[in-house]
Amino acid sequence: MPRGRSRSTGSFSWLQELVQNARLTWRLLRDPRLSPWVKLVLPGFLLLYLLMPLDLLPDLFPLLGQMDDLLALLLAGWLFINLAPRWIVEEHQEAIRGAAPQPRPPESREAERGPVIEARYRVVGDSGDGPPEGSP
Repeated sequence: MPRGRSRSTGSFSWLQELVQNARLTWRLLRDPRLSPWVKLVLPGFLLLYLLMPLDLLPDLFPLLGQMDDLLALLLAGWLFINLAPRWIVEEHQEAIRGAAPQPRPPESREAERGPVIEARYRVVGDSGDGPPEGSP
């Protein structure tokens, strides 16, 4: 009996992964930390595909006509998840699995923002009249 359970679980693992990706996509769309531009990828891609005058497979063929629509939806979801910051995606994946979220070290947050330039400045001269203050 255990053999049958593991076999059925293995054969439906793609379905479980599909459901988890759908939940992840929904959670990412509702996350306020994600850029609105990234959030526009999913609906924008799908809207472009639906407004395209040519269909890869016409809907006249039963099931095959809808497969290209499903493929477009899956591709848009994949693109959306891969454009989202990795640490936000991992945080939501842990929450979906039920694991306690792991705190991220500060250096990984800084790496997400890009390079930081630290500098000091001093005022050399006034853009107005005369030499700077304190000069002879």
